[in-house]
Amino acid sequence: MVYRRISRREFIEKVGWGAALVSGGELLAACSAGSQGAAPAAPKKGGHIVWGVGTDIITLNPLIGVDTNTRTMGNLMFDPLVYFDDNQNPVPMIAEAAPKISSDGVSYTFPIRKGIKWSDGQPLTVDDIVWTYSLLYDPKYAAFNFANRGIAVANIESVTAPDSNTIVMKTKQVFAPFLISFGNWPILPKHVLGNLDATALNTADFNKAPNVTSGPFKFVKWDTGAQVVLGRNDAYYRGAPHIDQFVLRVISPTALPSAFSTGEVDFGYVAASDLTRAQSSGNVNVQNVNAALYYYVTFNLDPAKKAYQLFSDQSVRQALMYAINRQSLGDAVFFKTETIVDSPIPNISWAYQKPKTQYSYDKTKAEQMLDAAGWKKNAQGVREKNGVPFQFECVANTTPPRPTFVEAVAAQWKDVGVIMTPKIVAGAEWLQQITTKRDFDALLLLFVWGGSDPDQTAAFGSDSAKPGGFNCMSYKNPQVDQILKQAVSTLDRSKRKQLYTEFAEIIMQQLPLLPIASTGNLWPVNRRVQNMKLGPVNEFINWYWINEVWVSDGK
Repeated sequence: MVYRRISRREFIEKVGWGAALVSGGELLAACSAGSQGAAPAAPKKGGHIVWGVGTDIITLNPLIGVDTNTRTMGNLMFDPLVYFDDNQNPVPMIAEAAPKISSDGVSYTFPIRKGIKWSDGQPLTVDDIVWTYSLLYDPKYAAFNFANRGIAVANIESVTAPDSNTIVMKTKQVFAPFLISFGNWPILPKHVLGNLDATALNTADFNKAPNVTSGPFKFVKWDTGAQVVLGRNDAYYRGAPHIDQFVLRVISPTALPSAFSTGEVDFGYVAASDLTRAQSSGNVNVQNVNAALYYYVTFNLDPAKKAYQLFSDQSVRQALMYAINRQSLGDAVFFKTETIVDSPIPNISWAYQKPKTQYSYDKTKAEQMLDAAGWKKNAQGVREKNGVPFQFECVANTTPPRPTFVEAVAAQWKDVGVIMTPKIVAGAEWLQQITTKRDFDALLLLFVWGGSDPDQTAAFGSDSAKPGGFNCMSYKNPQVDQILKQAVSTLDRSKRKQLYTEFAEIIMQQLPLLPIASTGNLWPVNRRVQNMKLGPVNEFINWYWINEVWVSDGK
């Protein structure tokens, strides 16, 4: 097997996502960092920053977390092999450089930095890396709640350490998005957790209070439902952070905008409708991050669940799509900052091509299709079939503008005789519905696609429908599975695009989910906070620059 170090251009070609921002690169580049005002010549040491969020996280083990806030907090304490910057270049972390990729495209060789230590003084070794990756794909750890296990098992052949400074990852076949899919998963301490089995790892005290870390911060405390406090890791191998503490503070979504003005929080993201309140004191700059946030409604297609009798008919799902005036809904909820979504592939991706199947608002057609499917209006104007009324709940979490969003959808469906009742729940309940509980009828979801690879296996693959996976709708289509498998098995971008075009057409015809709108995130940032580098790739999780953030007042 022949190895060679690839150029940046070749690297981007191989990971299959480097040109994802070509069509909108100017806008994304302009919005990637935002202005922080004139900064003093040199960073100050000390002080703290507060990240305001509407819902609490669920764990501090980044391999278990599925939502972006949870993953981000875990990643502040545990470093991966590589991160990626907003130009899609790899940023070496525990790895000393980007990997060498074999000529056949199935082997990745990482040089590992020397001298990295855990916060307890123990060396971070290749044994930690090999063990951590075994949690992702080894049958021994099948019960460990890693959300991307289906993709990992299907693609990772082995992770080995031929010597004390080298890691070799081999795939079972060419898997184009391998590096972005698996290069940035944080490494956990084997000497602390290695004696636990898969079930014990899921519930370990470490997940709530990690006592050993490798990243820029160490754990201080977690006041459940209120805040998580992290402290500076003075021994951090890439340079200790300038700030003393990083705090995640949980504030009700309705109170969060005002917290920016009072200085209770330093940064966070808000809905467009709340931006004026967040800016009212004049002490914040706003970073507009075009991360292609993709809002959609999805259905429970598990034949064992009661919702199946409502949504199993494809024509019914199509009728519900025709019944949504996405433009008027988006204008009202997002204050005309939205883009109407017409494909499961984000329109900033190199793989995007507008599917032929589209759904303009057509109330008449929606009603005709519901009639044809046997869902007739009764005397009360509610559709029913065989005595079963077309009534169900749609679960959304409390983060604005999601409650308003789901209520707007409910109003439009009521107009055609379909009764959807919004069920607004806390973030933890919402996440359980996505990953494990899954007794919902419908869900309002938001995916952050960013500039990542166009592979959609995590959301639509049959294997991802297993508990812990992201395919919470239980959509299973062997043809889609085959297309997605073929698409990640070639490095030829033109072939991949053709396959993703076929995939998108099927999804838009079958509509296991209803794509509605995408919008960027608005991040107010206190003017005292310097060097925040939020961007479309680095909005969450990939905060490799966090140790360089500082506060001008030193407080």
